[in-house]
Amino acid sequence: MAEVNVSIAEFRQRFPIFSNTTKYPDTVVQTMLDTAIIYIPNRTTCCKNEATVKEMIYLMTAHLLVTSTDTATGGTGGVVQSASVGGVSVTKMTPPAKTAFSYWLSSTPYGLQLLAMLKLQSTIGIYIGGTAENVFR
Repeated sequence: MAEVNVSIAEFRQRFPIFSNTTKYPDTVVQTMLDTAIIYIPNRTTCCKNEATVKEMIYLMTAHLLVTSTDTATGGTGGVVQSASVGGVSVTKMTPPAKTAFSYWLSSTPYGLQLLAMLKLQSTIGIYIGGTAENVFR
């Protein structure tokens, strides 16, 4: 299995919304890249090519950056179902996903893209607690 090379510069080029180095310093982006690799190992397998693995790592990095920014600015996460202005009312949607991981990924556009890629890449289930389960469906 070959290791996939990822970089802050390539991430910023691929996702220019994160090019502001004041809002997204290199140290923060590198931390999120390192964390993304925990979720998406940076090695190719028989089912994934280098470009796919790299894209998945970058999507996870973008997802982590958005969720960490939302948390830092007082966001509570979740999918908003409805909102009002007079009397200030916000209703959050109940998790539409079967797993907490899928629900968490569905909280950002980057996570949704990653979830779609993961579903395409997961042709077989994984074992959790002695039973075969596909955590992405």
